[in-house]
Amino acid sequence: LRILLVLKSRLGGVRVDPAGIGTMRAAFRRHIAFLAAFLCACHPCIVVAGDESSLSCVDGDDTVCSAPETSTASGGSGAAGGEDTVEGSADENLDQDFSIEDMKHYQEEGARDDELDDSSAWTSNNFVPVFIIPSLAGTRLRTWSRFNCGPLAQFNVGGTVWYDLKRMLSHTTCWIDCLKLRPVTYEDDNCMARPDEGLDAISVVDESLPTGGFLLKALIHMFVSLGYEPDQSMFAHPYDWRLPPGLMESRDAVFSRLKNKIENAVQTHKRRNPENPARGVVLVGLSLGNMFIQYFFEYLRAELGTRGMERWADEYVHGLVMGGAPWLGAGGPVKSVVVGETMGMPWTKEQSRDLFTTWGIFPWMFPYDHKTNDPRHAAMNHDESDFPARVVEVQFRNGTTLLPDNKDIIQDGGFFGQMGPNLDGLQQTIDRWYIDDPVIGGGSPLRPFTPPKGIDNIVCAYGVNVPTEVGFKFREHPDKDGFWELDETILNDGGDIRDTSGNFILPRRRRFAARKSGDGSVPYYSLSWCHSWFGQGAVNITKVPAHRQYEEEEVEAYTNVDVMDKSQFPAPGEKTSHNFNTFFSQTWFEDHPDTGLQRRKSIQVWEMDGIIHKDTVTDKRVTRLFEKFIGRSEKMARMFVRIRRRMIRKAREEVEKSGLLDENMMDQVAREGAHLNYDNIPTTDGECYWDYYNMQCAWTRYCEYSFKLGDLHLTQSCRLRDSPLAKDDPRLLKRVDTFNETLNVSSNDGWRIIYRDMDRSGLIPPFVYVTLAFLGGFITLFSILYAAYHLYRDSFNKALGYRSTEQEAQLRESVKILHSAVKELEAEMVSQDRQDSSDSYGASSDVCDEKDQDVEPKVGDLKRRVQHLTRVSMKVSQCIDLNAQLKPEDPDN
Repeated sequence: LRILLVLKSRLGGVRVDPAGIGTMRAAFRRHIAFLAAFLCACHPCIVVAGDESSLSCVDGDDTVCSAPETSTASGGSGAAGGEDTVEGSADENLDQDFSIEDMKHYQEEGARDDELDDSSAWTSNNFVPVFIIPSLAGTRLRTWSRFNCGPLAQFNVGGTVWYDLKRMLSHTTCWIDCLKLRPVTYEDDNCMARPDEGLDAISVVDESLPTGGFLLKALIHMFVSLGYEPDQSMFAHPYDWRLPPGLMESRDAVFSRLKNKIENAVQTHKRRNPENPARGVVLVGLSLGNMFIQYFFEYLRAELGTRGMERWADEYVHGLVMGGAPWLGAGGPVKSVVVGETMGMPWTKEQSRDLFTTWGIFPWMFPYDHKTNDPRHAAMNHDESDFPARVVEVQFRNGTTLLPDNKDIIQDGGFFGQMGPNLDGLQQTIDRWYIDDPVIGGGSPLRPFTPPKGIDNIVCAYGVNVPTEVGFKFREHPDKDGFWELDETILNDGGDIRDTSGNFILPRRRRFAARKSGDGSVPYYSLSWCHSWFGQGAVNITKVPAHRQYEEEEVEAYTNVDVMDKSQFPAPGEKTSHNFNTFFSQTWFEDHPDTGLQRRKSIQVWEMDGIIHKDTVTDKRVTRLFEKFIGRSEKMARMFVRIRRRMIRKAREEVEKSGLLDENMMDQVAREGAHLNYDNIPTTDGECYWDYYNMQCAWTRYCEYSFKLGDLHLTQSCRLRDSPLAKDDPRLLKRVDTFNETLNVSSNDGWRIIYRDMDRSGLIPPFVYVTLAFLGGFITLFSILYAAYHLYRDSFNKALGYRSTEQEAQLRESVKILHSAVKELEAEMVSQDRQDSSDSYGASSDVCDEKDQDVEPKVGDLKRRVQHLTRVSMKVSQCIDLNAQLKPEDPDN
């Protein structure tokens, strides 16, 4: 293996020169000489010897091999007769072309290359896991219910419904009914169809045909040829592409399941490849699969927040490969739901329209107002900030024309509700499942995609310069109400935008020969949104001929190109060639926000000439590029591992040289923990202070308590000793037994230094005394003030203008008596009225007259009492008002 690796590195530099066959043969002989010398060097018992004139391998006395003779013989046997004389001069200089130093150099390189093969072999398990997200109609659907619509048309449990060409041809109506959903709610109608699982579900859609209806099979085979393994390093994520995105999650949990599958795959990959620097997985999407990826990140944003989504992407997503993405929508889905689209299948447009209007997926791909005028995207579209032509124009039977702007297609209460009852359900779908979607809902539910931060590698690939429909004109059916016909199609082909009659749609000032068209399904204006992802810096552009093999000198490379500089683009009217594949790339390094380490990031946009939409990631030209791109990425990963190993080895050497492993850590800790050292011993009286915690002067060995007249506090009385005390001085050292009762210290502990080792756990901290003193003073002061107030309350009230308590009590009592009298009077009057009423109805008129004569004195007496009480009440009210004016804040008033 070592020999093959070195030969590969050496022979890789040989280039055939048509003008001189001798040069090639001389180079070949040099490689043969190198091989012979290398074989001798690999033998454990052979010594390599050589000088300027010879190269040989010897083991003492016997010659094992001679490089010059072997190379000459090999060269002579391999050359045609008569040509040896041409190569003579080259053979004479073999010792100058290849030396012992060269062999040792490649020997060392081979040994370094083998570092990756000793303990952790680089196998298919090292590949970054890949998740493939299919496109519209790109997942096989199976029925999980029985549906019988005829004697020979039955759908059984587990049978294939999409795509089943045989059943579609024989029982078209029954097949359509099985695929239909209930409009607006999108619940199962006749059949319960669900997506199949695994890579096979997106590789072969129709199991009834030998050809299988291949979709992503070419892409899967490319990964397999590189060494990817199913469910180990290569995964598929099928989904029911008929549903709106919100219902995909609520019914099938496709986005939460994808999150869990990615996390499990990443954890497994890390466990198997701890040294692989690549983090996360690579998400590969085709067409609608890219919108699925966009919604997936919005789902993570709603669940984790913006910062949480970016952290998740940084850890679990290594790269994105996006093919044929309708980032800003396309007009084809509008045509599909208005007049129908056969999609190359054997059915009528009317049948397809009846089926498509029961699906909720098409508004996801409608054109919409992106509300973002990105300068880079505009520069790639000749400074235009909208689709080159109006996408939809509607003409009613009565001659009324509806000209909705592109921004009006996806909006609340849009124009679909005005096109009759057949499309009213479509407008309800837009309002319910897109405008009101909790993840992407809002005024503009379809927002342009911007990759989250943290993703290192992004590739956006799409086809260009294929005739693409960019607009449609519909007219109402003359006989059927609510049905529509396609009147004209606006086509972008070869830089021109014309209608079906061949008329130019754009004015002359907007006709650009260099205008690119899309991939046959999605306009270039929508596909090219990837250019907005580039940063502010310049990009590198590489152009290679398309549709043919090319030589190395035909590759055109431009570095540090400012795409916003119009001088670098063809002028209007200038004829340019469209037969080039153009690659835009931008690479930079940025620091990781958590680790601070540099990481390489790149964004690439591949514009492939002539590739149609459905072949964006399966065309041989694209898969070949993917294969080389993955190979280069894996090579860079190996180099990274090698560099990291060298860094680790160098770091180990630096640690060994530093002596850190030989240091006695506890010795350093003990020295740093000493209270005194020779740098901080007190030398003046000012450096001595009173230690309130130990109730003595600090640094007792050097400082002592010496009071002098004029000292205002204890620290001033701490002064420097004439000479330090001895370490065993009794004033420093005391028997621990004397502290047994208070400190609960065992007498077996021996002698201890009091000011350093005394146990103070039983002492109360000083702040506790201070707190208790303040609390006690506050309680005492409050008690004194409270007692004084109660002893001299009347005097205080009189001085402050308050009335005495007796006067207030008399006033309140008078009011109570008044209220009681009034109540009794009212009760007596009510009783008298009732008695008079009963007597007047129960007796004769004579008796009534007598009663009236008896009652009149009583009534007069009652009236006089009422008048008296009224006068008393008025006086009391005046007293209350006067009282309130004198002391209005008294609550008893």
